Amino acid sequence: LVAPRSVLAGLALVATAAALVAPRSVLVVQNKGGGHGELGFHLAKQMRAKGLEVTILQDECKTTAAPFSSYPELEAAGVKVVYTKLTPDLDVASLVPPHDVVLDNNAKDAPTVAPLVNAAEAWGSSQFLYVSSAGMYKGVEDTKDAGVPVESQMGMIETDPVKGDNGCRMTELYLQSRGAPLTSFRPQYIYGSHSNKRLLDFVFDRVTRGLPVPLPYHGEQLAPLTNAADVASMMVAAVGNPAAVGQVYNCGSPRVVTYRGLVRLAAEAARVEARTVLYDPRELKAPKAWPFRPLSFFVCPSKAVAELAWQPQHGIAEDLGEWYRQYLALGLDRRVMSGEELAADKEIVAAVAPEMLGAYAAVAWGP
Repeated sequence: LVAPRSVLAGLALVATAAALVAPRSVLVVQNKGGGHGELGFHLAKQMRAKGLEVTILQDECKTTAAPFSSYPELEAAGVKVVYTKLTPDLDVASLVPPHDVVLDNNAKDAPTVAPLVNAAEAWGSSQFLYVSSAGMYKGVEDTKDAGVPVESQMGMIETDPVKGDNGCRMTELYLQSRGAPLTSFRPQYIYGSHSNKRLLDFVFDRVTRGLPVPLPYHGEQLAPLTNAADVASMMVAAVGNPAAVGQVYNCGSPRVVTYRGLVRLAAEAARVEARTVLYDPRELKAPKAWPFRPLSFFVCPSKAVAELAWQPQHGIAEDLGEWYRQYLALGLDRRVMSGEELAADKEIVAAVAPEMLGAYAAVAWGP
């Protein structure tokens, strides 16, 4: 199911898809962290490899932290990095020269994205790419669906209902109202190298210490875990692609994994036994432990596969071994976990599997 193409007309910023000229330069506007924090690195690396001139307009960040500590690698390849504070009163033209394409991986509201649209309009940029979020989808909200069989669960498509008050959705609507030659991407559950939001560590923190992993409901919920390099490659495929103008694309791996499966694969990577505890969040009002949604939540990327000829090169089953090696190299298996980190786990285990509480006695954990 494909969303109807937007009719973009009336402003100088608008580029007719049929007349789209091959771009030579891309401005990547990058946030300072969060779930999308590593995308700028991968985007710049891949676009530079294709011969594009790339500038990163980077929000003020901790340059010693990932992925920003790896920016010298990009600069050595010819990528320009400009540091500033990304605010609604940003004077873009005073910081960077005109670019053919603007890619915003920062804004979550209209005031923040407005200076970029103004600059792109003044430059006559042929495309405006926006990194949105799949978090806007309403998804399965009714807990009666917690027991839906795995084989009957379907991924969300770009025309499924969204939350009207979601910041990224409101930003999309603002960009459309400005007549931007917009391509919007909605990523979900990103992992990979140079990440500064390490969701997978939650599982490894527990399996490497012999602790049970608390899973909501039956543990057969589905989620796509997508490598940041694959998310970036989808966006790169849209640069200079007339078919992408006016479109929205889900960014998620076509391969999903169950929560139980994720724990099992992580345990296999660490060569230890997988231990899980199942609990019903409706009955046990414990603090949230599992880092993902309690119910299945995954998007369908078939539109990007068809229109952008996108094919991911990574899979979570294959990548977990490398993630675990990085986990060990960072010494995370030896760190002292705080009592706060394990408080929800212990409350859940005490309620549904008290015989497993002894596992925590062997773990060094702080206050």
